Amino acid sequence: MENATDQDLVRQTLSGDVRSFEKIVKRYQYTVFGIAFRLLKNKEEAEDITQE
Repeated sequence: MENATDQDLVRQTLSGDVRSFEKIVKRYQYTVFGIAFRLLKNKEEAEDITQE
């Protein structure tokens, strides 16, 4: 299900599908890191926040 919508992935995650959750994380991890880095202006802190 490579082209699954976020809604599909959330629905599947709520049903216990761990792989769907992993896909959501992969889909947004760089976006979240970018926002954190712009706000914090520190790579290590942005990485830590992204992992949280």
